[in-house]
Amino acid sequence: MLDNKFILSFNRDVILKTDNEKLLLLRGEYSLPIKNSSIGIRTLLALLADNGANVDELWEKTSAVDPTIELTHFYFFIERLSQNGFIKYILQQDKKVLATLEPMAPGFQFEAILNTAETHWRLSRFAYMHAVDSKFFLESPLSAVRLWLNDSHATALVTSLITPRSQNGLQNDFPQLTSDTQSALLQMLLTTCAIFAVDSDGKLPEECELTLRQWEFHDLLFHSRNCSGRHDYLYGGTFRFLNNIEATPVTKAPMSTEIIQLPIPDPKTFQHGPLFQDVLETRRSIRTASKKPLVLIQLSEFLYRSAHIKSLHPANKTNKKSYETSSRPYPSGGAMYELEIYLNVQRCEGLRPGLYHYNPQNHSLEYLVIDDKAVELYFQTMVSMSGTNYNPDILITITARFSRVSWKYQSIAYALILKNVGVLYQTFYLVATAMKLAPCAIGGGNADAFANLTGLDYYTESSVGQFMLSNISDQNVSF
Repeated sequence: MLDNKFILSFNRDVILKTDNEKLLLLRGEYSLPIKNSSIGIRTLLALLADNGANVDELWEKTSAVDPTIELTHFYFFIERLSQNGFIKYILQQDKKVLATLEPMAPGFQFEAILNTAETHWRLSRFAYMHAVDSKFFLESPLSAVRLWLNDSHATALVTSLITPRSQNGLQNDFPQLTSDTQSALLQMLLTTCAIFAVDSDGKLPEECELTLRQWEFHDLLFHSRNCSGRHDYLYGGTFRFLNNIEATPVTKAPMSTEIIQLPIPDPKTFQHGPLFQDVLETRRSIRTASKKPLVLIQLSEFLYRSAHIKSLHPANKTNKKSYETSSRPYPSGGAMYELEIYLNVQRCEGLRPGLYHYNPQNHSLEYLVIDDKAVELYFQTMVSMSGTNYNPDILITITARFSRVSWKYQSIAYALILKNVGVLYQTFYLVATAMKLAPCAIGGGNADAFANLTGLDYYTESSVGQFMLSNISDQNVSF
């Protein structure tokens, strides 16, 4: 929709490249070639790259330079730029900027508002505001549009829509904004999918539509921001902290002076185990334990086969983006291996009960001196999340050293961590099944409880997974 409500100018980070008669517009990963550009089109592009103008002013200035340009071609070209996400829309009143609408991806289209005086609007539960550079911006995972709120009155109007409001009601409460300004702002909010019209019962479409009812806000936001296509944030291996923050080492420094060196199992003995397909077919969660506890040599073999460091690879000092990596039995995105393993030992012959940290480089356990009652309370709290009353021999807590991943990756860092947790879960399952042990992953967790127990900083290293392990009873052996 093109009218004079808005000032049109180039979106953020738009780059115009020229090569003789050829033009190329770039914005992030998106590009738009412009062939056979006339002097009028070049004038229009220059205006958009400057401070912009409303549609009538753009046409007046463009046609004055190039009288041969046709109005239909002018409108078609602006629509093409808009649909590809290269134009932002600025709402002003008395030459003061109130809000700015920025498409974040191609496919942009303004939503039309009908019957604005009678319609009641309400904020979507998926809409959220966030402070950036002393401004509020509003987004929703339902759209690929960002709305900057540059004015306190506009921001107050938005927050008032927490309950259904008509435009007549808004005009009474916000007389500082004209009727046309409020209508344009509502159109911006609707295009951002921040508001929707309510039905006769005061409900939004998302409260009636079966699929959206089943999405929680944080899940949909997490999904939309960890995939490209609906945002314009930097994505993937951007190395955003290069030359600013040192890369986190591949392994942690020892956490204790009390170290239990684990026996390294003989890999030749693994050859006499079950067939790999049998392991895959019989893998399952087992929530019962044998009366006979695990023994230290079993635990050592389980950790070695699942998570020991096979080799270390130092950073290449001639390449600034190079970082220290390792190779282990399970894969990890970017060979980052940010996951750490802690063992809450209840029963294990040859090992006293308590909390341990596994050192995958030395294949050893580091005993953490923590109050026994606190360790037991954490154990019981986590085990209760499995939905059973059984106590495993060992509760494994998996943590992530976040900066290890976020130093390189952007937008996908936490999603990558969770994928790595799933990979480690499966490795635990397969190794435990091959060893005739009883494995069971826990879907939930309490990161604050683990931080309080260990003293680890919640934002530096936090729990992201739990896993129960026991010796298996004879009736649960499948091969």
